Amino acid sequence: EIVESLLEAVGSDGTLVFPVFFFSWCNGRRFDIRELNGETGVLGNTALKMGAVRSGNPVYSFAAIGKYERLFYMDNYYMLGMGTPFQILTELDAKIAALDVDDNHCMTMYHHVEKMENAGHRFEKLFSGDYTNGETHVKTYSYFVRCEDVITDLEPMEKLLWHDGCYQGNRPFMGDGMRVIRARDLYEMTAAILKSNGGENVLWRRKQ
Repeated sequence: EIVESLLEAVGSDGTLVFPVFFFSWCNGRRFDIRELNGETGVLGNTALKMGAVRSGNPVYSFAAIGKYERLFYMDNYYMLGMGTPFQILTELDAKIAALDVDDNHCMTMYHHVEKMENAGHRFEKLFSGDYTNGETHVKTYSYFVRCEDVITDLEPMEKLLWHDGCYQGNRPFMGDGMRVIRARDLYEMTAAILKSNGGENVLWRRKQ
């Protein structure tokens, strides 16, 4: 019912996109693109069950239904940055919605901006593992990971986005718990922070 209500809200000219991320692939679990194996909530798996188009990256996979769903029919080598669903969402200036969860636990778009802006606290790391789509074989993908002395801490950035009016709606567990932000607003604000001080103590902090 929730997925159907969101489809009704975006209408026939819109596209509904859910994360169906599968982080366990980085820890050695086999990824099967045909399975309802998203680890980011029941709504994405429900969209897959309803016939959504699924992007092929084993970690940052997306399920898309609607007008632009075919744009997400891709198998991107880089998990973040150019040629990924995150780039598509930014170019379309998508509305990014979060439901009863704070930025530290949902807003992967920040890391896309960090990749695009070549943030100094992250670096490219290759991951390989079993990948199944009819038959199983080993595939390799590139992930823009944190340096070992860094902890992601997005609470200051989330407060800044609320303060500047970029977020619209409700904070987690208040009202319907849903807030929305435009992808380009998030990109531009995050890029500006990265260019000013590298994002330290706004997007991330040093381990004590």
